[in-house]
Amino acid sequence: MSGPVPIGTKRPWLAFVFSLLVPGAGLAYAGYRRLAVLNLLVAVLLLVGFVVLWPRETLFDWLHYTLLVVGAASGGLAHAAAGRYNRGASSWTAMK
Repeated sequence: MSGPVPIGTKRPWLAFVFSLLVPGAGLAYAGYRRLAVLNLLVAVLLLVGFVVLWPRETLFDWLHYTLLVVGAASGGLAHAAAGRYNRGASSWTAMK
C-alpha cells in the first residue's frame, strides 16, 4: 500500500486525518471546497452552541468528547469524499 499515489487520486485516510484535526480540511483536500467551508461552519456553530448552552460546572469534562465527535464525523465525511473522488464521482447526488 505504500509507494507513489497516481496523479489525480486522493488518499482517504489522509483526508480523514486532515478533517479530524481541522473540520473541512480533508474535504478541501479531496476537492470539495464548498462542502469543506460548510463543514467547517457547521462544526464551529456546533462547538459554539455547546460552549454557550452547556452548564459551566461540567463544560470542560465533556468538551473533549464533543471535539472528538465533531472531528470524527468530519473525518468520516472526508474519507467518503476522497473515495468518491478516486472513483470519478463528480457530485454527491447519486450514491452507489
